[in-house]
Amino acid sequence: MGKKVCVVTWYGGTNYGTNLQAYALVKKLNLMGYTATIKGDIKKNVNYFYHPSIVLDRIRCKLNNIILKKILTQIQKMIKK
Repeated sequence: MGKKVCVVTWYGGTNYGTNLQAYALVKKLNLMGYTATIKGDIKKNVNYFYHPSIVLDRIRCKLNNIILKKILTQIQKMIKK
């Protein structure tokens, strides 16, 4: 029995890549001779509002709104000429 390792990572959301990465890391550590586990049920403690994909979507939306406002302003200026 090897050293114990506790993996603390983001998992359990709708991002299957994240879940697979956490699973693969634990499996690889076990194959290397460690006793690896993921501590607790992290997915219940996660505030999905701050999940990176949601934050990026919010930023993308705000940028799109800014770009659209600039385009509309330019169109209005062209119409007024």
